[in-house]
Amino acid sequence: MPTTLYLAGIRDSANRGVCVHVLGIFILAAFRDSEVTEDHPLLGMLQYIRDLSVKVVDLRLEPLSQESVRRIIGDTLHRDPCSKRVREDPEMQTLVELVYAKTQGNPFFVVQLLKSLHRGGHIVFDFRENEWRFNLTSIVGSGLLRLCVRGTT
Repeated sequence: MPTTLYLAGIRDSANRGVCVHVLGIFILAAFRDSEVTEDHPLLGMLQYIRDLSVKVVDLRLEPLSQESVRRIIGDTLHRDPCSKRVREDPEMQTLVELVYAKTQGNPFFVVQLLKSLHRGGHIVFDFRENEWRFNLTSIVGSGLLRLCVRGTT
């Protein structure tokens, strides 16, 4: 099994991953296309490795669909995301649309936004009903959806 080297801090999260196997070393680099310019050192390194005839696998990760975001939110709130109750709940659909619009389907941002909503008291556990609840009015009024997360609008 090769040694794995993860190159963090290449100036990005998870829109693109580059995998290279050199001399028994597996290198994984993650970055966003929009933040790596033509003169970025990573691109020079990749070209150097390709010039050595080493196989480079370039993986492009697309944003999550709104359906996938709905599943993450459903799972997070311990509600079956495939159930009719969740699919037909207008408040749940509004929450999904708000989170999707804010995060543009970036899975890291989806999770971070949900954590922020929980920390802010907008998603809470109702011990009487034994379920997670959220308040759309509170969420919309909180300002969290207006905050710009890097890479989103």
